[in-house]
Amino acid sequence: MDALPKIEAIPENLLRAPLDFLFADHFRQMLVCNYLDAIAEERGTERAKLLAATARAYLTQDLPLHIADEETDLFPRLRRLAQADAALTDIFAILADEHREDLRLATPLLAGLEQVSRGLAAAPDFASTVAAFTAMQRRHIIWENSIVLPHARRSLTDTDLESVGRGMAARRSVEFAR
Repeated sequence: MDALPKIEAIPENLLRAPLDFLFADHFRQMLVCNYLDAIAEERGTERAKLLAATARAYLTQDLPLHIADEETDLFPRLRRLAQADAALTDIFAILADEHREDLRLATPLLAGLEQVSRGLAAAPDFASTVAAFTAMQRRHIIWENSIVLPHARRSLTDTDLESVGRGMAARRSVEFAR
């Protein structure tokens, strides 16, 4: 069996650099997308079972935190700063819609991953759900890494970034020490 790259935890001290934390989490999301693609192709194998359990854990524990980090702490600050920029305002609206779609697709996706992780057959539409979810995730990450995070690096103050980091730390029940 191939060695599987782990989806390692991001060091808690990176919460002091919240944009770097989010960027690192985007890498983890891309790993999950790769795992999901492999699962959809290899259902029934031991490797697929392991990948499904790992992807399921990320999607239930980490992805909701990531979405909340952006929707609760980062995006509201950036929306206020971008009110005069229609293109950025549109991007934030699209990303918010995609976050809602992530959560909608999570239910059938998680059900399928549970089945696969137990060595059972997933629903017939599992592969199409995986394809829709991973395509949206990859597009979403490209937009955030190429537009949102660079804009945030240019626009947010140190005070803004500390506030974002504190919110992210609180969400994870981690002490934010400066």
